[in-house]
Amino acid sequence: MHCRRRLISFRLSDEEYDRLKRLSAEHGAQSLSDFVRSRMCAMTEAGEPWEQELDCTMKEFGKQTKGLLTVVEQMGHLLRTAQHGGRREG
Repeated sequence: MHCRRRLISFRLSDEEYDRLKRLSAEHGAQSLSDFVRSRMCAMTEAGEPWEQELDCTMKEFGKQTKGLLTVVEQMGHLLRTAQHGGRREG
């Protein structure tokens, strides 16, 4: 067993805490800290699927952002056209 010298601290809502306590008990963990530590270590050592999920989420976000940019550009073009009485620029 490694010497544990580092501490991570974060806040949870009551619902999150209750869910983790329940899961901890269901998995027979000695403590909530042991349960969270073991789950985090397993998650980061198991091919890191959370990184793949994050990558997919970011790619989807990029596609949506690009789509929004296209819509904003189209709206700008329509606004300029309307301001010039329908005359073409250029």
